[in-house]
Amino acid sequence: MSNSGLIWWLGSINYFLTMTLGNGTHYIIIAFERYGADPRKRSIGNQMVSFACQCFIAHTVVSGSVFAGYLWFGPVGHVFGTLSVMVKAACGLAVCLAFLEHVLYKCLLVFCYYLASNIDEDFLGCFLKLFNLMVGALISAIHAILRIIYSDVYATLSGQEEIPRPK
Repeated sequence: MSNSGLIWWLGSINYFLTMTLGNGTHYIIIAFERYGADPRKRSIGNQMVSFACQCFIAHTVVSGSVFAGYLWFGPVGHVFGTLSVMVKAACGLAVCLAFLEHVLYKCLLVFCYYLASNIDEDFLGCFLKLFNLMVGALISAIHAILRIIYSDVYATLSGQEEIPRPK
């Protein structure tokens, strides 16, 4: 078996395992956080972990499908290459911001307990999720507009050595 055949089989097996077992595990974590032991105790930390799992699912579905399309059919073109890189950047940034906000909220609890205890955690969690997605999407869109998205991943997936420029 040649290297390309081995990579094709390993990539295909990885795709199906990630789509089933990986996303299934993330769905279980989200369901437990939302409906688990006491659904009224949805702390900021639990909401941010659930949000991170949702971002990982979105990244896996989009980028994994584009990579599987590349493995099975060859280069997928500019649009799907850009989409894959943008979703990876947006989800990665949103997850990093979520964990940073969780740490900052814990620091607020330690140093300003009275202020932090009066905050509605459901509202704050929802606001932070939307804020993180907006910031990640905005930065990814700015990179796409300024054509800064070029990377080795983009070059491999799209089959192009450089980003097409409008004339």
